[in-house]
Order: sequence, then C-alpha cells, then structure tokens
Amino acid sequence: MAETVCQKVKHLILMGVTADKIEKAVLDNKTNESIQIYTCKTLEEVVAKAKEVATPKEIVLFSPASASFDMFKNFADRGIQFKNLVNKL
Repeated sequence: MAETVCQKVKHLILMGVTADKIEKAVLDNKTNESIQIYTCKTLEEVVAKAKEVATPKEIVLFSPASASFDMFKNFADRGIQFKNLVNKL
C-alpha cells in the first residue's frame, strides 16, 4: 500500500491505532518529497484537516486502511459519521 500512496497522494491524514505503522511504511517507501503526513486523534480532526489542505477540484478520498473498532461500532458507523461531518461543511 505504501508504494501506491507515495505515488498518488499529496496529503496523507492518519488516525487510529495503525497510524504509526502506516506512517512508517510510507516514510520507508517515500520517493515523493512533496507528500505531507498529518496525524489526527478524531474523525472530526481528520475532516477539518482535509478541508484545510485540499485545494479546489482536488479529490479527497476517505479510505480506511484497517479496522477501527476502538473508535466506531463498525464500518457502517464510521462511514455514517464521516458523511455527517462532511455534510456539515
């Protein structure tokens, strides 16, 4: 996953228990010096950071890379909460 992230992503916003592992994998494979990595504690912070760093007409992709049972009931709950936060923007 890290190689593709390094090739395609400008801003990587991480949260959850696997954030450190994902960040390390990306940094170990990083060939694009312009990729920016941010770590957030909550989904609200993630959405706020995405709004802050995204430019007009840029794609913002919410792509959970691992389970997040420590933060959400299940994948549907996570998606609903994300959708609600985005709709509030």
